[in-house]
Amino acid sequence: MMRNDLSSSFEHPKFKELLAKYENMVRENTSTYFESNELTQIAEYYASKNMIAESEQAIAYAFKLHPNDLDVMIYCCHNLIAKGKYDQAEKALELLPDQQDSEVLFLRATLWVEQGKIKAAEEIFTKMVEDEEDEEERVETLLDIADVYMETNHKEHAYKWLKKAYKANSENRETWQFLASCHFDLGNIEKSVYYTNRLLDDNPYDIIHWINLSRCYLQLENTEKAVESIEFALAIEPDNPMAIEIKGLCYVQNENLQKAIECFHKIEETHPYKGQIWQVLAECYISIQDYEKAIRYLNLIINKTQLSDLEWGVTLQRRATCYLFTNQLELSKKDIDDALKHDSEYAQLYLTLAEYYIRIKDIDKARTEIAYAEALAIDKGEIIEETAKMLFRNALIKDALLFFKRLEQEYPLLVKSCYFSIAYCYYILNNQEQMIRAIIKGTIQQPDLLERAATNGLMDSTSQDFIRIGLKIKHMMENGELNNLEDFQD
Repeated sequence: MMRNDLSSSFEHPKFKELLAKYENMVRENTSTYFESNELTQIAEYYASKNMIAESEQAIAYAFKLHPNDLDVMIYCCHNLIAKGKYDQAEKALELLPDQQDSEVLFLRATLWVEQGKIKAAEEIFTKMVEDEEDEEERVETLLDIADVYMETNHKEHAYKWLKKAYKANSENRETWQFLASCHFDLGNIEKSVYYTNRLLDDNPYDIIHWINLSRCYLQLENTEKAVESIEFALAIEPDNPMAIEIKGLCYVQNENLQKAIECFHKIEETHPYKGQIWQVLAECYISIQDYEKAIRYLNLIINKTQLSDLEWGVTLQRRATCYLFTNQLELSKKDIDDALKHDSEYAQLYLTLAEYYIRIKDIDKARTEIAYAEALAIDKGEIIEETAKMLFRNALIKDALLFFKRLEQEYPLLVKSCYFSIAYCYYILNNQEQMIRAIIKGTIQQPDLLERAATNGLMDSTSQDFIRIGLKIKHMMENGELNNLEDFQD
């Protein structure tokens, strides 16, 4: 989460001046002298913005000015490792002049971590720390090692080295920053809050720390504190795109999707990762059932971003769903077929295919695809829930009820938001006793859900009678008038 935000040095006035000088040189097509470390920093800046061509141009210029500079050569090796070109990185490493140089050794250990050779890398890292006599430099080395493990998603290994850094100097601010990030990634959100608050005590005007604190509270589903934290960030920098994005996510968590959409539209053009914003906008529009706008943003993702096979599968599945809901069945089927070519193991795709078959009245094929979706599902509870809801919205009441019952028996924590749908199934099946029981459970679990159902509607005009009954039962419960099922008389 947070380590990528440590590039606050890019916001420093000296770096901005350096960048302006470099970009003016490029714009004017002239030649200006830069130190090698200045050009590698510029290259890192462009890489952080996903401006790959500009990053490579900066390094090419660095090579032109400093053809044998170790910093530039090491940067290029790092770049090859980051791109997964391990064989080329190995060859480039062998060409470096001083194989015992600490940076070269560190780079080799980094390559080994990337290749999963953790034991060999640990030997180099351990020796580097032991050989470092200066206490401050030792802490920096420990943090560099932790950073390698953080970047390669070896969080537990990172934490091991961070504990050593903290033991060596518990007042080092960068160590707090690493610990906040590592604990966030490990799911220890309360500990992440602790270290982020320490950072804010030290520097209450650092917008990145406020943004990270808000992210923590979002993870804890404490929207009130998340909003409070992000408002501090926006007070420091009202137009900060990251802060506006987090505020939008706060609105999403509060289910105020119109306000969330407003936030995301504000930063749609300026956000460095537009695909990320298009994705969240598409999901917001799907949630408010504005499928045409959702399709528009999904088209942008498909046409203007680079996607992995997994991302292709997910994005095409979302668009296929939107096409289903706008009755564009041929386009939906085409997206499903294309998505299966990218990711044939994606369980949700088969559920979407099942809904397609339901729409064309081939229920037997739909049931086959439902079974296949469940067989492939990593999270079976989620698939059972989605299946129940899919069958429910397609008015296959008996089938839906079977899955709702399974959800209640096998995944009771997931069924809380489904009780009014279950009650509606019993209403359609004219089972009043089970309907009342489900309404009571739903009212206890989520007391405001029925009012929202009354606003949004359920399936058809008969739902109004069901809502009237549900609200009557809720009113009787709130007033202590419903002690037994027999107390209710429709």
